[in-house]
Amino acid sequence: MRTLMALLKGLDRLAEWIVFEGILHRKGRWVFVVLVGILIASWTFTSNPPAPAAVAPDAPQSVRCDNELLVGRPWIDRRPERPKDPFSLYIFDESQLDSRHRVGVHIQGNLLKHTWEIFGYRVSGSTISFWFPNDDTRANSDFCVSRTNQGRFDLKLQLKADPRHDDRPYVYWGRTDGDLGMAGIEARLHDLIQSAAR
Repeated sequence: MRTLMALLKGLDRLAEWIVFEGILHRKGRWVFVVLVGILIASWTFTSNPPAPAAVAPDAPQSVRCDNELLVGRPWIDRRPERPKDPFSLYIFDESQLDSRHRVGVHIQGNLLKHTWEIFGYRVSGSTISFWFPNDDTRANSDFCVSRTNQGRFDLKLQLKADPRHDDRPYVYWGRTDGDLGMAGIEARLHDLIQSAAR
């Protein structure tokens, strides 16, 4: 729950700060827009290379699944290179949604516009049972979390039937430490806004 709450609070603070300190603050509005564009471009070109696009899991028998690593970290299908690049992200948290399900969040869209969906899940062996309370749909997917060395990612989540991608096989990338490399954006934006407002 701490991971989920920290992510939600951070995104909320960033959005509030951008709107109230950057966009609505008349002094330096155009400077803000230019600086944010430069920041996004520089972050894009200086960051580590993105994970490859989501592909069907290969699931060879030699891969060792460490499925206990599913919970407590974000899983992203690709790291956005530009603000409008689409991505899909799952977070499986350890807190309880109800007596039968833990809570999770699915985020889909791009850095500028995205949707959030709360879902419940249960893990039994190598199967995730999803429950999406908004439309009361249920789905099951076999999964495997394995260690990898793909760019800046060291974990790979393979879903055999991703319920938010037409039950197709889908691959997500994560890190053991949970850091997708986007946490520094808020601090950089804050510094830029402060210098533009002076």
